[in-house]
Formats: sequence, structure tokens, C-alpha cells
Amino acid sequence: KFLIGFTCKKCNNRSYKLISKKSYYEGVVIIRCDKCKNLHLIADHLGWYDSLNKFGTIEDYFKRQ
Repeated sequence: KFLIGFTCKKCNNRSYKLISKKSYYEGVVIIRCDKCKNLHLIADHLGWYDSLNKFGTIEDYFKRQ
């Protein structure tokens, strides 16, 4: 398991969640903000959101920016 901390860009709420390592590196991780209920894509190795351009992890995304 991983403990991930993130700040929601919609409401600026800081949250921490436990996520599966396997999902983070091989699957899909979507986290819901506890305050505003907005969804955040953290990892997508299955192409759920863009089958042509794999998202990977949030770390991969920021490396490409």
C-alpha cells in the first residue's frame, strides 16, 4: 500500500488516501476529494481515459509537462 497526499484543485482541500501499489503501477487509481467530491485521476495504465495516449501515473504526467 501507498499513502498518497494531494490537494484538490477545485476546493484546495488537502487529503491523504491509502492506495494499492499494484493499481498505481499497473491499473487505474481515481481518488475522490472528501470535501467537494471531485474525482482526481492519479494513475491510468489501462487506457480508460485515452486509449491512444497512456496517462501512466501522475508522476509520468508531470514529467511530460
